[in-house]
Amino acid sequence: MMQKIYLASKSPRRKDLLEKIGLEHEQITIEVNEENSKDLPPNQLALENARKKAEALSEKLQTGIILAADTVVVLGDNTVLGKPVNKTDAARMLKLLQGNIHTVITGLALIDKEQGISLNAYDSTEVTFYPMTDEEIEWYVETGEPMDKAGAYGLQEKGMLFVQKVEGSATNVIGLPVQLLYQLFKKASIEILEYI
Repeated sequence: MMQKIYLASKSPRRKDLLEKIGLEHEQITIEVNEENSKDLPPNQLALENARKKAEALSEKLQTGIILAADTVVVLGDNTVLGKPVNKTDAARMLKLLQGNIHTVITGLALIDKEQGISLNAYDSTEVTFYPMTDEEIEWYVETGEPMDKAGAYGLQEKGMLFVQKVEGSATNVIGLPVQLLYQLFKKASIEILEYI
């Protein structure tokens, strides 16, 4: 019998991406204290937070395959942007992004309880923003869309209006690099196509 797949996330975007590829799963919101240490390189930060989420859910389940992810937005000077705390913070982040190139890193964690396997990997995508006027930033913040997203924008919604170029995985920018996820399943010898 196939194990059940669990997504350790409250993100509707991650759930939507798994549904788009037809991967049957159960989404469970898991709260952990996310690492935000400035001592960790951004890719390690994303991996550590994804691992924490996967392990926290794994401790509550007897069986299953657990997936977790964490996305960070990184400026050229290695400054990490998380989710904005309020509208002013969202506007500040968008001012930093506009007219510049930034990197989006998503860490993935996969735990297979039956096999006793735990795997981690991350993907990295470069995103170029068009210059934005103060009016455009204010309009976008007022849509409410930036408020629950790392870097204060969503590629899959209105935020795509301001993105000039994406180099790498677009699903990584949305929060779940499905191509990398597929490779992790293969590495764990999980026949994921049987779930789709």
